[in-house]
Amino acid sequence: MCRIMGFCGTSNTNVTALLRGLLLAEEKDNPHGTGIVIKKTNGKNLFQKKGIRGKTFLLQGYTDFLWRERYQYALGHVRLKTAGKQSDRNSHPFGVKVHGKWHFGIHNGIIGCTEELAMEFGIKQANVDSETFWRCMAKLQNEGESVVDAIERVTHFISDKGDFAFAYMTENEIFFWRNEQRPLCVFDARKHGMGRFIASTEKMFTKAWHWACPDLDIRKVSYFEAKPYRLYRMAANTSPKYEVEACKELKYKTKEVRKETMRSYQPVFHDPYGYGSLFRHYGRQSGLFEDEEDKAEDETKIELYGVRELSDVELETAIFNKEIELDNMDREDPVFDEWYGYLRALYKERARRIEDAGVQKSKR
Repeated sequence: MCRIMGFCGTSNTNVTALLRGLLLAEEKDNPHGTGIVIKKTNGKNLFQKKGIRGKTFLLQGYTDFLWRERYQYALGHVRLKTAGKQSDRNSHPFGVKVHGKWHFGIHNGIIGCTEELAMEFGIKQANVDSETFWRCMAKLQNEGESVVDAIERVTHFISDKGDFAFAYMTENEIFFWRNEQRPLCVFDARKHGMGRFIASTEKMFTKAWHWACPDLDIRKVSYFEAKPYRLYRMAANTSPKYEVEACKELKYKTKEVRKETMRSYQPVFHDPYGYGSLFRHYGRQSGLFEDEEDKAEDETKIELYGVRELSDVELETAIFNKEIELDNMDREDPVFDEWYGYLRALYKERARRIEDAGVQKSKR
């Protein structure tokens, strides 16, 4: 299943590192797309998504802009595709306009009745079932319904068919809710000055925390599991600040569902994939609003596409950065072989471009 995450608070380096860690924590099993959106303290949104796995997303610098910005809300997503092909366009978050303002939504699960949903609310069905849901939400809000009423109406319609955990960022708050089939946890890191987070599971959050904030005591972070069909809100304007509030018990239709055995997630204090060193700030951020499709289906092709996507300047910058990183890295570091392989791919791409340039010159 996909994994989702969110943040409400005052951004700092620990917050940014943790958000990057959350994108990595379970990306291996969700390789079909990665995305993140932030709302800056001035109300402007910055947003990036690509049809590639989380590791590649970070290595290519698509989250580097987080280090430079001051923000108070964020949503992130790693995708395991169930509807719609693998592409930048089909990755989460999805943006919809409500009264001329951008709102963003993410979803873990399946809608189960996408065609009927689009017909019920009179909107054009999207390629991805999740986006169809958010289009319905936006239509109701633009017609005058409150965000809470819109959430309840659209959720009620899919409740006997869908499996879901949703998060929805409006102009000044984040709403989130789920049903029994998808997990969602809420974390309070305010004792570390890091605000509030949501993440699909405790295991995911704990793994990300260990990578991103190894010097901070995770025992000072409290958490609870969101209750099914209870709508929650977190915002900066609560008292105390960044509080999570239960807004409403959502109406829903019953369905016959096999009860899934819920796993008990224990804290994880190791780094099996060697991602710990990825939290240093390096690399160049690519454009935030590119919409080029990534048609890769497997990890090898994804890595190759990412290298070929770089401009000549970005390619030379990436080679320079990786050479420095590897020169200063212990060969026993678990990520060394992986990064060396990536550097070889960069060298190969440089050689290919030089050869292509020679062919073009000879044709003249």
